[in-house]
Amino acid sequence: MSRKNKKIGGVVIIILILFCWQTWASVSLNDLLAKPLIVKQTLAEAQVLIVHGCGLYTDGRLTECAQERVDWARKLLTEGLAQQIILSGGYTNGGLTEAQAMADYLKKQGVSSSQLFLESKSQSTWQNVLNSLEILKQHNWSRILVVTSPFHTARTFLVWQKVCPGCELEISSPRTSWLLTPGLSSRWSGLKMLVREYLALGYYKLSGRL
Repeated sequence: MSRKNKKIGGVVIIILILFCWQTWASVSLNDLLAKPLIVKQTLAEAQVLIVHGCGLYTDGRLTECAQERVDWARKLLTEGLAQQIILSGGYTNGGLTEAQAMADYLKKQGVSSSQLFLESKSQSTWQNVLNSLEILKQHNWSRILVVTSPFHTARTFLVWQKVCPGCELEISSPRTSWLLTPGLSSRWSGLKMLVREYLALGYYKLSGRL
């Protein structure tokens, strides 16, 4: 067997091992990859919660990723950690932006529209932060509690620290996440999202956004 064929065979074996691990192992690649991305969290009362969007289905419904963020924000609101929420996200599907869809969902859960501030232009985490910062300045808010998914906390925290060094910043995420659930489809969808997050971290670092 030629050296080239040996290399190809080795790569195939590695891929098969990773596939079997991701499909059947009790601890998936997602668990291992997600751990370095999760920021240690402490909760403190804030002037406002900020929720970053996480996509919509074609009919305008929140994705699992987006819904877990909004549900967690509503829990924090109920616990009295803030009285206002900035909903940030301009990705559009089903005729709605992420911010609008999150607001509609929260209003159905009993949250008053007077507590909601919509930022409907952002298409990335960087823009989420910059555009939400404009709302903070308008209301003279500096104590903020940012809500996102566990795997997204590191990048979000670092960007907020860079863009708003004067903010008293806390970050929070749900205790569990859909991408760490045992279901096969969740595992593969979650793995794709985690790989994307590592690539985004690298890009943000190289472009000076962290």
